[in-house]
Amino acid sequence: MSKLSNIIRNPKVIAQYIKGVYDARRDKEKTYHLAFNREANGGWYIDLPEWEGAHAQLAMVAGADDLLEFVGEGAPRVEVTVVKSSETVPELDSDPRFFRCDALSSNPVGGATYDVRLKGFNRTMWLCPVTLFVLGEYPRHLYIARELKNEKTTDETSNRITPDNVSLLGEHEIFVFGSNIHGSHGGGAARYAMQRFGAVWGQGEGLQGRSYAIPTMEGLQSMTEAVGRFIHFATSHPELHFLVTRIGCGIAGYRDRDVAPLFRQCIELQNVSLPAEFWEVLGPTKP
Repeated sequence: MSKLSNIIRNPKVIAQYIKGVYDARRDKEKTYHLAFNREANGGWYIDLPEWEGAHAQLAMVAGADDLLEFVGEGAPRVEVTVVKSSETVPELDSDPRFFRCDALSSNPVGGATYDVRLKGFNRTMWLCPVTLFVLGEYPRHLYIARELKNEKTTDETSNRITPDNVSLLGEHEIFVFGSNIHGSHGGGAARYAMQRFGAVWGQGEGLQGRSYAIPTMEGLQSMTEAVGRFIHFATSHPELHFLVTRIGCGIAGYRDRDVAPLFRQCIELQNVSLPAEFWEVLGPTKP
C-alpha cells in the first residue's frame, strides 16, 4: 500500500479523505464491515469499490496480508467486523470472537503499526493511509472478528430469542431498537446501534445500516403504528433476520406486557426474534 503523498494526487481521493476524517471526529467508537480478497497475483486487497485511486493502493502488505491468511485459514475471501475505539472495550475483550490490535505508532503520511493480540499470530501489522479513508483515523484500538457465512450469533438466535447482549451480528441479521421520531440516538440501545450497527443520527425510523429503528417516545398509539410498519417490512424481507430488543421498556417507560402484544403477528414470522420477556407475555406459543 502507498504512502499518503502517492495517494492524494487525485482530487476525488482528497475529498474522500476529508469526509472520512470528519466522520471520525463524530464517531469515536464505530463498527465497520469490511471484506478482503486474495487476487490472482496472490496478494490481498481490500474490497473498496468506492475508492477513486489506483487499485494497487488497496493492497494489504507488511503483516496485514499475513493476518488475513491466518484468519481466513486458506479462504480466498475474508469478511470481518471491525470496531474502532479510543479506549479498550471490556465486553469485546471478553468476547472470544474478537481479537484486539493496539496502535504502536502512527504517522499521517506513513501509516500506522499495530500490535496484533491474537494467539498464534506472532508479528505486527502495518496499515497504510488508505485507513484514513476507511476509518477516518488510525484508531488506538481495533477489535476484529471474522464474519462466518450463515453464522448465528448465539444458540438463542436460532430459537428466535434475541440475546440480552448483541455484540456481533451474523450474516443478514438486523438489530432492532427503540428510538424517537427525531432520531436523536443519545442513549441506550439507540446509541449502541449508532456505534455498532450503522444507525444514523437524525433518522428516527426504518432500516439504517444493519439496524432498524422503531420510534417509541411519541405515545402508545404511535408506537403501535410503527411496529405495524416494521412487521410489514419484515414480512417483505424474508432474506433478513431481525433481532428485536426490548423496545419501549427503557426510557419510554412501558412494561413488557404493554409492548409484547404489539408483536403478536411476529409469532408466525420465522425471520423475527423477540426478547425472552416478550415471549413470556405472548403466552404458551414458543419460538
